[in-house]
Amino acid sequence: MGKRAAYFVDGMVRMLRRVRPQFKAEAPEIQHAIASLIWQASSRSREHSRYEGAVFFTYQELEKKFGRGALLAINERLEIFEVFRDDYTKSHTRGYKLKPDIVIAQKNMLKYIRTHRPAVRLLLEDGRYMRSVPEAVASKDMSGITASKWDGAKQILPTPVDIDRLRELLQWLERQIKSNTKDLFSAVDVESLRRLEEVAGKILAMANLDIEGIGGLVIHHYVEADSGRLYAQNINLQAAPRLIKQTALHGLWEYDIENCHYSIFGQMAQRLGFEAENIKSYLAHKKETRQGIADRMDITFEQAKVCLLAIMYGARASEFHDNAIPDAIGKAAAQRLFKDAVFKGIHEDIKKGRQIILAAQPSSRATICNAVGKTISDQESAPKRLAHLIQGVEASILKEILKLYSADLVLLQHDGFASKRRLDISLMERAIHDNTSYCMKLEEEQICIPPDLNKASL
Repeated sequence: MGKRAAYFVDGMVRMLRRVRPQFKAEAPEIQHAIASLIWQASSRSREHSRYEGAVFFTYQELEKKFGRGALLAINERLEIFEVFRDDYTKSHTRGYKLKPDIVIAQKNMLKYIRTHRPAVRLLLEDGRYMRSVPEAVASKDMSGITASKWDGAKQILPTPVDIDRLRELLQWLERQIKSNTKDLFSAVDVESLRRLEEVAGKILAMANLDIEGIGGLVIHHYVEADSGRLYAQNINLQAAPRLIKQTALHGLWEYDIENCHYSIFGQMAQRLGFEAENIKSYLAHKKETRQGIADRMDITFEQAKVCLLAIMYGARASEFHDNAIPDAIGKAAAQRLFKDAVFKGIHEDIKKGRQIILAAQPSSRATICNAVGKTISDQESAPKRLAHLIQGVEASILKEILKLYSADLVLLQHDGFASKRRLDISLMERAIHDNTSYCMKLEEEQICIPPDLNKASL
């Protein structure tokens, strides 16, 4: 399977032929590419930042699949998407929203798979069926360059999912959607419920896979980004909403690197003589700091967490629509946040530390290199260069875990992973320190579905 091969359940093509008879007249490669786009459209990473309910596709991937500007002409014939033109600013991609009858047809297809449990086959965009489980990590990175060495990647298992609990979650979501669409005064975000239903349905469909006798497992195929991070492709549990992940992985063990990026940053800065006192305080009192910011700004704990991570990567209290913090908490709250003494102190530490860290990086051929040998231009912005360095260390840490426990890992995340059994935390922390020189703490928990779904955070 190619480094960026997209795959989807073969029922997508049959579904589109039923609901759009003219779809059959399109070339097979067009049919497969359209089916792949629709399959991927429910991924959270695809959500459009401006057009509600719409997703985006980069012009590069659309050009590769269809030719320059060709999707618009194809869509005129097939009426698959409602297209939102890029009329806000030139920096915005177009938004694509599935036509209502396509949404219903896809929902019915997923419900049929859930109810009748047919064996599912995965189809690649080139028309071939997936006949064997691919290696977990692609040999080429997102730029087509040979990926850095991932020892043990061949041993990473497909992800076991709890089919019965996923089915129960879908039934609960259906009931919630039905009851809240009847209630004109409902405070529940029904669109969010529908997105959860779609993603959960696709995860469940993939768990009915008919390859090598596999059942109840979801294949994950990871591609290395330019920084060394691994990103799961297509619909996956790495990027799935937490409620779906908790349900699907019920009973497995999850491990997270405690405040990964701030810990790495603090140690990088300290080695160069900069004591980031505000960040030290945050690391020592993580929950209290986040909760304090949340209370003072009248935002949620999770929103405070997102904002603290966003400033590590250069976010500002900007009014621009595509800035992470105003998008997360609103313009007014963002302006208050950057005046908050605690948040402001952490932000100042980041700016000072970043300058020191980047000034210390050796440059070769106008690039700097991170901990896993990935390079970035020394002309890139300071936040991008810092992110490249931090994510390189993050990737090097995951590599050490894979050397120890590759046969136990079933899901890789950026600053964590899931295992089929409980692992030895002290052994992992020692290996990380001995082989990367970073002192990192790991947190563990056995994954479980919330006991009361009605109180679960959606």
